[in-house]
Amino acid sequence: MPKKGRRANAGALNPLDLPLQTAFDALYGHYERVFDEWQRAKIDVPPCFIVVCNNTATSKLVYDYIAGFHRQRQDGSQEPILGRLAPGTPNSPTSTLAPTAVSQELP
Repeated sequence: MPKKGRRANAGALNPLDLPLQTAFDALYGHYERVFDEWQRAKIDVPPCFIVVCNNTATSKLVYDYIAGFHRQRQDGSQEPILGRLAPGTPNSPTSTLAPTAVSQELP
């Protein structure tokens, strides 16, 4: 995990290399259970999933890991990478929720 902010780590970090897969699976699994309970209870507003990070570099990695991002290819084109907590994507927990879309514009 990065020890400094985004400026110190510009371009050198890969969201798919995060060592937190088990933690994300556990947290998201809990979110899904609560989401399902709230749906059965007819609560219209979904529960909130919040992740707190120690610096901006880690925050950006976690954001990209969860929401998805665009990876630069050798030819200059961009490849969309789906968020890893989206149902149906590699390494995602089983889900009844709709898939997460890749952000249109990334900061």
